[in-house]
Amino acid sequence: MNVRIYEASLANFVTRRVAKSPVRIAVMRDPFDWILSWYRYRARPENDGAENSSKGVSADEFIRSYISDDPAPWAQVGSQYTFVTNKHDELGVDRLYRFDDLPRLAGFLNKRLGQNVSLGRLNISPQIGDDVSEETKRAYRDFASKDFDLFESLG
Repeated sequence: MNVRIYEASLANFVTRRVAKSPVRIAVMRDPFDWILSWYRYRARPENDGAENSSKGVSADEFIRSYISDDPAPWAQVGSQYTFVTNKHDELGVDRLYRFDDLPRLAGFLNKRLGQNVSLGRLNISPQIGDDVSEETKRAYRDFASKDFDLFESLG
């Protein structure tokens, strides 16, 4: 659930009924890996025929559509930055972890919960051609600069 929906519909309930001060946690992927993951996910055979299927679309085309003023349905995937920020454009989670450093998150959960937490990988999309031109990479980096800046701030 993104921060804005949580704050609008669930935060009051959680703080009154579940925990006075819940810890809001999120995981963020490298923005380039993230967009390619969406591309691969939308190209899965299970999506064939669906409006949001990216079957037959190149990774370059997917990213170009994503950053356009009118993205195709298969390229409408939101943004990680918007997912973790509130309506005031402020970070809305207490702890933000890098996807490529999940042992750090597991360590926090182990300590917090007093249990051994194991984080496996599920929902892995098949590898397909991910060729993206340097021009498209630069355009995407400019478009998603808030995502890149936030990710890079995580160390």
